[in-house]
Amino acid sequence: AYREFSKGQMKDSYILVSENSDGTVHLSYENFKTEDMVEVTMSQREKKSLEKINANAFHQGDMAYLSVIRVYKDQVEFKIENGLYSLVNRRDGHKPKYVNTPDTKRHFKLKKIS
Repeated sequence: AYREFSKGQMKDSYILVSENSDGTVHLSYENFKTEDMVEVTMSQREKKSLEKINANAFHQGDMAYLSVIRVYKDQVEFKIENGLYSLVNRRDGHKPKYVNTPDTKRHFKLKKIS
């Protein structure tokens, strides 16, 4: 996600997640210049990692499907469509100060996972 973000081609700061029936996951984002959807190329290691996150942290019977990966300068959020559940990865390892947008100060419940 950071790699794609650093290319400077993303129209917005998010990548769309699409899951196939076999559990494989594809990523795409809208190019800000052409407004075409760009398929994200992932290594086998990255694909396996994302598929593991998707299988173990989402699909808990409440329709909480991974749909968006939002990228900020210091953190990446793996989110369901409505934004009520997110996994946050911080580059510096510190506790996130925000979730969903750095512009608003909302209360959110935080649980550290490994």
